[in-house]
Amino acid sequence: MTLERFASIAHENVHTDGLNERGSEAALNVPGGSMNSTFSTLGDRQSIGSALRNGMTGATSVTPRWRHALGDVVPVSVLFELRAFAPVRYMKKPDAPFY
Repeated sequence: MTLERFASIAHENVHTDGLNERGSEAALNVPGGSMNSTFSTLGDRQSIGSALRNGMTGATSVTPRWRHALGDVVPVSVLFELRAFAPVRYMKKPDAPFY
């Protein structure tokens, strides 16, 4: 059995430009924005090797880990209809850059 501990850290900076639609009453006004997020991971890689009947080897592995996000962890875009000025919030779960 082998045991390998690991730690990783990643920083993500995302900037989006705004947009203004023209035309109908359903035209949107979307302000630009920025996000700064940091992601960390701590964990163990555990594997057990075994010999198979035909001379080949196989391995079984498990990777328990703990992940944490800091900073802007819930991205939100606010859209405005130009005529009504009614804000519509769009929320998305953050995608952590882990493999």
